[in-house]
Amino acid sequence: MTMICAGSGITPIYAVLRTIMQDVTDPTKCIVIDSNRQEGDILCRQELDALHEANKVRMALVHTLTAAGESWTGRRGRINKCLVEEVGSGADLWLVCGPEGMEDGVRRIFAEMGVPLTDVVFF
Repeated sequence: MTMICAGSGITPIYAVLRTIMQDVTDPTKCIVIDSNRQEGDILCRQELDALHEANKVRMALVHTLTAAGESWTGRRGRINKCLVEEVGSGADLWLVCGPEGMEDGVRRIFAEMGVPLTDVVFF
Protein backbone atom coordinates (compact mmCIF):
# COMPACT_ATOMS: atom_id res chain seq x y z
CA MET A 1 0.00 0.00 0.00
CA THR A 2 1.30 3.41 -0.92
CA MET A 3 0.08 6.51 0.91
CA ILE A 4 0.57 9.93 -0.66
CA CYS A 5 -0.14 13.05 1.36
CA ALA A 6 0.68 16.71 1.70
CA GLY A 7 0.32 19.13 4.57
CA SER A 8 -2.49 18.28 6.96
CA GLY A 9 -3.43 15.36 4.71
CA ILE A 10 -1.04 13.35 6.86
CA THR A 11 -3.65 13.22 9.63
CA PRO A 12 -5.98 10.54 8.18
CA ILE A 13 -3.05 8.79 6.53
CA TYR A 14 -1.27 8.58 9.88
CA ALA A 15 -4.39 7.12 11.54
CA VAL A 16 -4.52 4.29 8.98
CA LEU A 17 -0.75 3.77 9.07
CA ARG A 18 -0.63 3.63 12.87
CA THR A 19 -3.42 1.05 12.97
CA ILE A 20 -1.62 -1.17 10.46
CA MET A 21 1.78 -0.87 12.12
CA GLN A 22 0.44 -1.53 15.63
CA ASP A 23 -0.99 -4.88 14.52
CA VAL A 24 2.06 -7.14 14.54
CA THR A 25 0.05 -9.89 12.81
CA ASP A 26 -0.76 -7.65 9.82
CA PRO A 27 1.75 -8.31 7.01
CA THR A 28 0.81 -5.14 5.10
CA LYS A 29 3.78 -3.11 3.91
CA CYS A 30 3.28 0.64 3.63
CA ILE A 31 5.09 3.36 1.77
CA VAL A 32 4.39 6.95 2.81
CA ILE A 33 5.22 9.88 0.52
CA ASP A 34 4.71 13.08 2.51
CA SER A 35 5.11 16.49 0.88
CA ASN A 36 5.43 19.79 2.71
CA ARG A 37 6.85 23.24 2.08
CA GLN A 38 9.48 23.42 4.81
CA GLU A 39 10.92 20.99 7.33
CA GLY A 40 9.06 22.70 10.19
CA ASP A 41 5.78 22.09 8.36
CA ILE A 42 6.00 18.29 8.64
CA LEU A 43 3.08 17.35 10.87
CA CYS A 44 3.30 14.24 13.08
CA ARG A 45 7.01 14.00 12.27
CA GLN A 46 8.09 12.50 15.60
CA GLU A 47 5.25 9.98 15.45
CA LEU A 48 6.03 9.06 11.85
CA ASP A 49 9.73 8.69 12.58
CA ALA A 50 8.97 6.49 15.60
CA LEU A 51 6.64 4.26 13.57
CA HIS A 52 9.24 3.99 10.83
CA GLU A 53 12.03 3.20 13.29
CA ALA A 54 9.95 0.43 14.88
CA ASN A 55 8.75 -1.01 11.55
CA LYS A 56 11.53 -0.63 8.99
CA VAL A 57 10.70 -3.94 7.33
CA ARG A 58 7.05 -3.01 6.83
CA MET A 59 7.24 0.75 6.34
CA ALA A 60 9.10 3.18 4.12
CA LEU A 61 8.88 6.93 4.73
CA VAL A 62 9.79 9.58 2.16
CA HIS A 63 9.54 13.30 2.87
CA THR A 64 9.84 15.83 0.08
CA LEU A 65 9.95 19.58 0.58
CA THR A 66 9.04 22.29 -1.94
CA ALA A 67 10.87 25.10 -0.12
CA ALA A 68 13.59 23.23 1.73
CA GLY A 69 16.28 25.07 3.62
CA GLU A 70 19.95 24.55 2.85
CA SER A 71 20.36 22.07 5.70
CA TRP A 72 17.68 19.71 4.33
CA THR A 73 19.29 16.52 3.02
CA GLY A 74 16.09 14.76 1.94
CA ARG A 75 14.13 14.97 -1.27
CA ARG A 76 13.14 18.28 -2.76
CA GLY A 77 10.25 19.29 -4.99
CA ARG A 78 6.64 18.43 -5.48
CA ILE A 79 5.25 14.94 -5.76
CA ASN A 80 5.78 13.96 -9.38
CA LYS A 81 5.56 10.92 -11.60
CA CYS A 82 9.24 10.00 -11.22
CA LEU A 83 8.97 10.01 -7.42
CA VAL A 84 5.75 7.99 -7.40
CA GLU A 85 7.14 5.44 -9.85
CA GLU A 86 10.45 5.16 -8.01
CA VAL A 87 9.05 4.84 -4.51
CA GLY A 88 5.50 3.57 -4.83
CA SER A 89 5.11 1.62 -8.05
CA GLY A 90 3.63 -1.81 -7.71
CA ALA A 91 1.15 -0.82 -5.01
CA ASP A 92 -2.13 -2.67 -5.01
CA LEU A 93 -3.85 0.09 -3.03
CA TRP A 94 -3.19 3.84 -2.96
CA LEU A 95 -4.40 6.23 -0.26
CA VAL A 96 -4.22 9.94 -1.11
CA CYS A 97 -5.00 12.97 1.05
CA GLY A 98 -3.97 16.58 0.71
CA PRO A 99 -4.82 19.90 -0.86
CA GLU A 100 -6.94 19.88 -4.01
CA GLY A 101 -4.02 20.84 -6.25
CA MET A 102 -1.87 17.97 -5.00
CA GLU A 103 -4.73 15.49 -5.40
CA ASP A 104 -5.38 16.73 -8.97
CA GLY A 105 -1.68 16.28 -9.75
CA VAL A 106 -1.71 12.76 -8.32
CA ARG A 107 -4.78 11.91 -10.43
CA ARG A 108 -2.84 12.99 -13.54
CA ILE A 109 0.17 10.94 -12.45
CA PHE A 110 -2.01 7.87 -11.93
CA ALA A 111 -3.60 8.34 -15.36
CA GLU A 112 -0.13 8.46 -16.96
CA MET A 113 0.92 5.38 -14.99
CA GLY A 114 -2.26 3.47 -15.85
CA VAL A 115 -3.28 3.09 -12.19
CA PRO A 116 -6.97 2.12 -12.10
CA LEU A 117 -8.97 4.52 -9.93
CA THR A 118 -10.59 1.45 -8.34
CA ASP A 119 -7.21 0.96 -6.62
CA VAL A 120 -7.19 4.52 -5.21
CA VAL A 121 -8.90 6.04 -2.16
CA PHE A 122 -8.96 9.83 -1.92
CA PHE A 123 -9.77 11.20 1.55
